[in-house]
Amino acid sequence: MMKRNVKTILTLCAALLELSLCLSCKSDKPALKREKVTTKLFNKEKIIRIACANGWEGNDTLQWEGLQFACHEINSSGGVDGAKIELIQFDDHDTEKEGLYAAYDISNRYDIAAVIGHTISGIAVESSKVYQYYGVLMFSPMATATKLTNQGFPYVFRNIPRAAAFAKAASNFCKEKGWNRMIIYYLDTPYGEDISNVFEFACTKDEIFIIDRESYTELDLDMQFIHMAKWLTANFEFDAVFLAGDMPQLENVIKTMRENGMDKPILGPDTFDHPGLEKWIMENNIRDIYAVTSFGRNASSDAYTKFKKDFSRTYGKSPAQQAVQGYESLKILTGAMAKAHSVKAKDVASELRKNTWTGLNGKYYFNKRGDIIGTKIFVLDFNELCDTHRAKMKKVEESQEEEE
Repeated sequence: MMKRNVKTILTLCAALLELSLCLSCKSDKPALKREKVTTKLFNKEKIIRIACANGWEGNDTLQWEGLQFACHEINSSGGVDGAKIELIQFDDHDTEKEGLYAAYDISNRYDIAAVIGHTISGIAVESSKVYQYYGVLMFSPMATATKLTNQGFPYVFRNIPRAAAFAKAASNFCKEKGWNRMIIYYLDTPYGEDISNVFEFACTKDEIFIIDRESYTELDLDMQFIHMAKWLTANFEFDAVFLAGDMPQLENVIKTMRENGMDKPILGPDTFDHPGLEKWIMENNIRDIYAVTSFGRNASSDAYTKFKKDFSRTYGKSPAQQAVQGYESLKILTGAMAKAHSVKAKDVASELRKNTWTGLNGKYYFNKRGDIIGTKIFVLDFNELCDTHRAKMKKVEESQEEEE
C-alpha cells in the first residue's frame, strides 16, 4: 500500500510539474513582449529586423553575402507586406560561450523577430534554448546536430538536412566505391561526435565494417596527427577514412595525413564543402578527397543558374554552400512571414510547417520537429575540381607562352 501511495504521489507531482510548465509557457512574458514590439514595428514602421548569428570575423564562407543578396532581392520586390528587411550581425566567435552571449544579446533586443544562425552545431543547440524561451524564431542554415530539433521546441528550424541524412548519403557512397572497411577519425565536439555516431550506425546497417574509431581535439598539435596517421596505417587494413571536423583545422589534419603515409581516400561531411578547403586542395592537387554536401554546384535548374550568375556578377565569386544556405534561409523565412502576414514566432512557425517551399534545387517542406525534408544531398569529388583547375592553369601557361 505504501509503495502504491508513493507511486501515486510521484505521478501527481509529475502531472503538476507538467501543468506548471504549460502554464508558464502560456504566460511567457518575454515572448509576449517580443510579439507586441515586433508587430508594431512591422505594421506601423514597416520594418522587420532579423539577427544573423555566426562566427563572422575572418569568415570566408560567403554566408553573409548570400544573406545580403537575398535581402536586396526581397526589399527590391516590395519587402514583406511592404515592410523592409533589416539584417543585424551578431558574432558568436565560433564558441559556445560567445554563442550564448550573442543569443542573450539577440533575445534582449525585443525589436528582433527572428534569428538566422548558428553555424556550429554545439552553439546552435545551446542557443536554441534561449531563443525558445524569449520567443525568437530560430532558423539555422548549417547546424546538422540531431539534438537541435529533437528538443521539441516549436520555434526552432533548420534549413539543412540533419546529420542522419548526410551519414546515409556517405554510407551509400562507400558502398558504391566498394569501401567495406572504414576508419572514423572525428573532432571531439557535439558536431563531430554526432555525425560520426550516425555514420557508424548507417555503416552497420549497410554491412560496412568500422575497423577503428579515434578522436582529436581543437587543441591537438601536428605531432598528434602525425602519430595517428602513422599508427592507423601501420596497424589496420582499411579502404578509406571518414574524417569529421571544421575549418581551418581540417586543412591541417588532411595535410598531415597525406605527408605521413596515409594515402587512402578521405570522405568528409558537409563541413568539407568550404571555399578555403576547396582552394587549398585544388592548388596543391590533393587527391582522393570526397564530401557529402547539400550544395549542388553543377545543378542545372533555372533558379540556381540565374542565382549563380547574378551572385557571381555582384560579388566576383561563385556561391559556395553557405552562400546558398544563407540565401535560401532568408527567402524561406520571409516567405513564411508573408504568408502569415505576421512576424509573430507562432504564426511564422505554423506557415513554415504547413507549406511546401521551392528552393534553388527543388521543393521541400518542414516536419513537426522543424527538420527540412526533401532536399537533395550531393557528393563532391575534389578530384574533378583539381583536374578542372589544372586544365585552366595549363591554358593560362600556354597563353602566356604564346604572348612571349
